[in-house]
Amino acid sequence: MANRTGRPNVVVFFIDQQRWDSTGVHGNPLELTPNFDRMAML
Repeated sequence: MANRTGRPNVVVFFIDQQRWDSTGVHGNPLELTPNFDRMAML
């Protein structure tokens, strides 16, 4: 759902001390970041 100006909403996450491959969306099978993985799949 777009906002009133017609521009898309953007969310940026800055994470400290986490490698790119520690998230499930990037292939880690340990399910350490379930909330982040769900947001990444939207």
